[in-house]
This record gives sequence, C-alpha cells and structure tokens, in this order.
Amino acid sequence: MPLVFHLGRDARIDTGVYVPVLFYDPTQSLLSFPFHLWFQATDRFWLGPMSGVRMRTSNGTGTSVPLGFGLGYSMTRNADFKAQFLFQDVSNGAAERYGFGAAFEIRIE
Repeated sequence: MPLVFHLGRDARIDTGVYVPVLFYDPTQSLLSFPFHLWFQATDRFWLGPMSGVRMRTSNGTGTSVPLGFGLGYSMTRNADFKAQFLFQDVSNGAAERYGFGAAFEIRIE
C-alpha cells in the first residue's frame, strides 16, 4: 500500500507497506516500510535520500535498514526515468552489499 505525503511544493515523502515475495529456493517473503524523501530540483528533475526498514517474515527472521540515494527525471507527463544507488543493510555496520538500479515508469491516468 503506497503512501505519498507532499511537504509544500518542492518536497514529498514516499512510504507505505510492501510485502515482496522472493521466489528463491526456498521462497522468502519480507515486510518492507520504505522512506524516500524527494526534493524537486527543477520542474522535471528530483533527487533525495532513500531508507526504510525490511523485516524477513519467512525462512528465519531478521531486520535490515537499506540506505541510498535516488534521482528521477520526468520525460513526459506520464513517463519517468528513475535511478538509485542503495546499500542493502547499514544496520550494525553491515554496509557490505550495495547495488544500482534503473527503471522506466509509465503511468496510466
């Protein structure tokens, strides 16, 4: 369930509750609470820090805290390009795993 909170005209918080299912062997599921703070740098470009909390709900328990940075560019009214750099877990000094991601989003309104 995604939630978006606008903080004035140039900032917003994206959060919510997500339950990703990872089809590994064995299948795993998580309970994820992301917290992304976005700042509108121009009419089409935004950026900001990304964090949250993830809890493993199957195949053992554990909590991780991802931390990273993202940016986005609005190509048209309904199409965005997004990119991010993210450490998978910074809790307890465990910032060893990291990754990059990119996405193209199309919204149907």
